[in-house]
Amino acid sequence: MAGTECDSCHAPIFWRRHIRTRIPTPINIGPDPAGNLKLVGEGEYAVVANQDREGFALAGGLLFKSHYATCPNAPTWHTGRKK
Repeated sequence: MAGTECDSCHAPIFWRRHIRTRIPTPINIGPDPAGNLKLVGEGEYAVVANQDREGFALAGGLLFKSHYATCPNAPTWHTGRKK
């Protein structure tokens, strides 16, 4: 899986688009058992509901975590966004 790095913290990431919204999201490189994202299609991801995560993992599915959730600099990314 080819990747890049976060502009903010320089952690290795790759980009995928949400299967429905098409919004691009940075995803941490490497599976994470605490994650809630599954890779689907070409360059896409979907969210796995909390109640489905264990079954998905037991079936051999790999879960990933959004870099938005783990980047130490994430709070500075959306400073101009209205709440």
